[in-house]
Amino acid sequence: MALAIAVCAACALMAAVTLPGSAPAACGGAYRETVKPPHRGVLPPLAIGDSTLILSLPTLRHEGISADARGCRQYTEGLTMLAGLRRQGRLARVVIVALGANGPVTEPQVTRALGILGTRRVLVMVTHWKPGHRAGNDTALIRREAHRHPGRVVVLDWIAASSRHSGWFQPDGLHLTFPGAAAFGRFLARAVALTTPHPKVV
Repeated sequence: MALAIAVCAACALMAAVTLPGSAPAACGGAYRETVKPPHRGVLPPLAIGDSTLILSLPTLRHEGISADARGCRQYTEGLTMLAGLRRQGRLARVVIVALGANGPVTEPQVTRALGILGTRRVLVMVTHWKPGHRAGNDTALIRREAHRHPGRVVVLDWIAASSRHSGWFQPDGLHLTFPGAAAFGRFLARAVALTTPHPKVV
């Protein structure tokens, strides 16, 4: 019940607009926040996520990050969206992928993501929880991707950052409360530094 109320509140704040490749609204539709580029030709970071990201969209917009979130979204759908944006010339230099709660993250998927992004963009991977507040089985894989692809992959370890904050989570141990969603948005905002010509390590 608490989760349903929270998601409905988020729906009242955000208009449902899908990016290329988004699936139909079978799992509640997609919600998007778009940030105007601060400089001509420089797109702000883009975050793509599932239902765990929905309540964070206002915070992400405030932090200068465009975002698209949809319930039940899996990594394959995120890859399709990225490919569509690149074809349109609308793919940001920094892409945050906060997916995995609805299906595993695999090395072939990471390889494909890097192929879509090319060598001049940065893939930001986020570790994720599963229902019951369990770390995803792919946590170790995500954590080592920055070592496998230095300069191209940055990992934001949400599991490590949020493990001691039970008040940030709904009773299912996965979805976020409003304070947790704000904290998640601020955490992902660390990726904004990567848009600079010589980004610092986050």
